[in-house]
Amino acid sequence: MLVELPQPFDFALSIERFRAFGADPMNLWEEGRLYRVFDGAEVQIAPAPNGVLVEPSRPALAAHVRRFLGASFDLDDFAGFA
Repeated sequence: MLVELPQPFDFALSIERFRAFGADPMNLWEEGRLYRVFDGAEVQIAPAPNGVLVEPSRPALAAHVRRFLGASFDLDDFAGFA
């Protein structure tokens, strides 16, 4: 299932903290995918054009993934702040 995210979106930059700080009990970065549990389901998140691919393909997981990857943040306000 493709979860579209506001552009510009960069998967590698968004998940860099998981690679930089190594494995933790909640998030696992492995072979180009991020693994995390949402609502009792192990979810795989991988980069895709205009967003990310999410498996398993359950529409209810899309909101969790968007929130987790920061889609609710206003990029223009952030850029102005930075």
